[in-house]
Amino acid sequence: MAIVLEAITHVWFAGRMIPPGQVFSADDAFGKKLIQGGSAKVREAAAQEASVSPDEEERVKLEGLTVPLLKALAKKNDVNLSADDKKDDIVEKLIESGVKFDEDI
Repeated sequence: MAIVLEAITHVWFAGRMIPPGQVFSADDAFGKKLIQGGSAKVREAAAQEASVSPDEEERVKLEGLTVPLLKALAKKNDVNLSADDKKDDIVEKLIESGVKFDEDI
């Protein structure tokens, strides 16, 4: 499955340079790496394919955050975490609690 992304920085992809602001799609694995690296962001929901579920889109956004930011988001939304929770566990708890991606953490 592909993720619709918007370049934040110049991205070298499929033999071409994608400038900041341009919309493109990438497979899940590569898309997540670009998001985590800060080179791209998930395109707004209105511009994405209807086949992408809101939970899946939210998961991609949350997986792009660092563990400290995820913990801050959990604290802000009163989601209980244990000391041994890994990143995947934190993301899952946030999604189960209905927490949405928040740029103001």
